[in-house]
Amino acid sequence: MPAQDFETNRSFVLKRGQVGTIVMIYDEQNCEVDFADAQGRTRALLPVPTEKLMRLHHMAEVAA
Repeated sequence: MPAQDFETNRSFVLKRGQVGTIVMIYDEQNCEVDFADAQGRTRALLPVPTEKLMRLHHMAEVAA
């Protein structure tokens, strides 16, 4: 997905699997995602169709 750096306006490409944080949900089909660098600075803030999102799991679930 093409993007522009939030601070420098330089173009770059977000690759499949790039981790971001949903910061706003517009409706069932669209949301705003913040893509940040390792220091937590926003690099891109983009509208993303929800069908393009992947749910990440940071902890394993305990089996019952």
